[in-house]
Amino acid sequence: MRKKDSAGRRPRPDGRAVAWLAAAGLMAGVLASSDSNASPAAFTFIPPNPGWIVALNDGQPLTDPEGDTPGPRDIVGDAANPMLYIASDATHLYFRLRVDSNPLQNATNFTPFGWGCFINTDANLQTYEFSTIIDGVNNPDQIQFFKNTTTATPNSPTDAPDLPALSTTLDPLQPAVKHAQVTSAPSTFGGDADFFLEWAIDLNVALQNGFNPAIPANYYCGSSNSGTDLGADCSGSAGGGCPLDGQFSDPIGCGATGCGICGDGLTTGSEGCDDGNLTSGDGCNSACLLELGQTCSGSSQCASGFCDPAGNICACDQTADCPAGLLCNTATDPNTCVPPAVATSSWRPARAATTATPRPATAAARPV
Repeated sequence: MRKKDSAGRRPRPDGRAVAWLAAAGLMAGVLASSDSNASPAAFTFIPPNPGWIVALNDGQPLTDPEGDTPGPRDIVGDAANPMLYIASDATHLYFRLRVDSNPLQNATNFTPFGWGCFINTDANLQTYEFSTIIDGVNNPDQIQFFKNTTTATPNSPTDAPDLPALSTTLDPLQPAVKHAQVTSAPSTFGGDADFFLEWAIDLNVALQNGFNPAIPANYYCGSSNSGTDLGADCSGSAGGGCPLDGQFSDPIGCGATGCGICGDGLTTGSEGCDDGNLTSGDGCNSACLLELGQTCSGSSQCASGFCDPAGNICACDQTADCPAGLLCNTATDPNTCVPPAVATSSWRPARAATTATPRPATAAARPV
């Protein structure tokens, strides 16, 4: 039996990401969930990292009208002045939200409200799997990262996450912590100055808890009266009830060199491909990863997580990678999905998971 590619597999939202972190010696900092272990975020991006990218909904920027919620909870945006941006680097995932008034009560403290994003990592847009919330109600201020395994109120921004939080970063505005900042926004919704509320979560914390931003996810962002939900304001107008399935962003994948919007026709961030649509079955799937049989240069480009060096094509390396009813035959070069009757005596259903360092996706530079 031949050995498989030692270049590594694409990290998936399961225990393999944890194994990779352990092998890289990063677990010690991950396990402690407090600001004392949070590494300050840069909030600056060096080319070829594209920096802040606009979050889209059905190909158009996420928007929200001015005045549907009072004060700094009022999220705003239109096509020319988008509501939400996402960015990433090798250590953090970043969020930028446009608000109608200053969310600060002083240089190091937020007003007593909440702002954040739900994160969807599966096909059900009426639920979310993770969330990140700036909590200005708590004293001191904090940024919390949550998991959501039990949905009490489907399709609603008031659905609360699991408690306690997976991680907490205290005093995020303090220079030594620097996980949040407020900057001026070049817009004047309502006739007065607007602001960008920006915050970051540590990538190692996200990976250790099962969220891998490199796998395209959907984002739903807004504000709240607490530090757990987004029930005050959100994209599409609070007056409309803000259903999750109508306001989640198009898929966004984020890697060490930045983020990419799946379906915009530009292969950026962690995308393995981008053919300008969100349709699977055409070689580039709905998450902008190459499908079985497509030419690849690294495993991170493939939906299966394995670029077979025998032909440099995306191939299965476990039966879960194959269509229903087929098995992964690893005795062939390259691996193939076959009916059970075709399996030979040398066939095995899966290869052992590896902990090798994942390769970054090959990405074209995004136009500035």
